This record gives sequence, structure tokens and C-alpha cells, in this order.
Amino acid sequence: MKYVVTGSSSGLGYSLAVKLLHLGQVIGVSRTHGKAESLLDIREYTHILYDFSDGCKDERFDEMIEHVKQAICDDDYTLILNAACFYSGHARLDPLRLEEIFSVNVFSIMRLVQELRQPRLRRILVVNSISGLIGQGCQHEYSATKHAIMGYVRSLIKSAKTSRYDVMCINPGGMKTELWSDYGDVDTSDFLDPCIVADLCTSLLAVPQRMFIESMAIVPPSDIQG
Repeated sequence: MKYVVTGSSSGLGYSLAVKLLHLGQVIGVSRTHGKAESLLDIREYTHILYDFSDGCKDERFDEMIEHVKQAICDDDYTLILNAACFYSGHARLDPLRLEEIFSVNVFSIMRLVQELRQPRLRRILVVNSISGLIGQGCQHEYSATKHAIMGYVRSLIKSAKTSRYDVMCINPGGMKTELWSDYGDVDTSDFLDPCIVADLCTSLLAVPQRMFIESMAIVPPSDIQG
């Protein structure tokens, strides 16, 4: 089995890439090598550079897709859609960057599924967010993208039930990743460890095929509502 992991340069994506290398070959896609630079000498790992904030409708996107297809070759594969763009608080988001956050969080997922939904695809795992299930104060635009993906996943599952692949979607709460370094006012003390979430994802990917998970929430105490 081969695994295509977007956002593999840091955070959960990197942790997933490391763990999945014990199960098969990994094709990572991200805008930089980041932490994945440590994996570049591993034969089973292939890294493809692409910045989803640049858009998903030009020749660079097409070239990235061709590279992914070549790396997959004729093998069975799992598509793990993890890349995400995050902004917290309306004061921190330049309105001109709305297109960027939707490009990364929504359009990239739709385009990747559209282009890579091939006969050897066996499973799609969408890493969404708890913000896709509940409204989050000061995360208006981010929450909107994650709600959009939940609608997309629910529809995708209905079409996948008659196909050879299945669909899983997890909705983690706050994770201790590098992105929070820009938000010194956020208390991350009880946030989820990406390595533990990666372990859970690996266990989900090991279940028999033709099992669907529409929405699994994984949250720390600080994300529990009420």
C-alpha cells in the first residue's frame, strides 16, 4: 500500500508520514520540505513540493498531480488529506487572504479527490477539524472552510458506497503544532499530541476496507463545549 499525505512537512502530516513508512511507501506533498527533510534519504519516501495556497487550477497543479500519479504507479493507495491553512481572529486575517484559506482548506481537497480518484484508490482519510462540527469564536473564516469540508465528505461518502474506496473523516481539536508559535495568547497546555493523533489515524487505516467514518471528533478538554 502507498500513502499520499498532504501537509507532510510538519505537525500531524509529518507524524503520519513517519508512522506510515512502517506500513508502506509514502508520497508527501507540501510547500516546503520542513521536518520531512529528515525523510528524504529514505527510499520509501517521496516528497513533492507544491503550495496549495497558489491555487489548484494552473499548470503547476497539473504537474504536481502527474508527479503523484507517477509515484503511485500501479499500486493500491490511500489518500490522506491533511494540508490546512489556519487563521484565528478576524483582526489577524487580511480579507485579501480569504481566497488563500479556501484554496488550501477546501479547493485543494476537492481537486485532489477529483484528480486522484482512480481505480487503485482504496481509502480517503480527510483530516478536518472540530471547527467543522461546531462554531468557534474568532475563527469565522477557518470554521467556514471546515464546515464546507464536512458537507463535501458527507456527499462523497454517498457516492463512494458503490465504489472500491471508502472514506473516513476525523475532526481533531487543538494540536500542539508549530502554527501556534504565532499566537502567544493561546494556551496550548492541554492540546493534542500530533504523534498520538497519528497513532489513532494509523489504527483507523488498518481496519478492513469498505468501512466508512463520517465524522470522528478527537478533542482535548479545552475544546469540549458546555
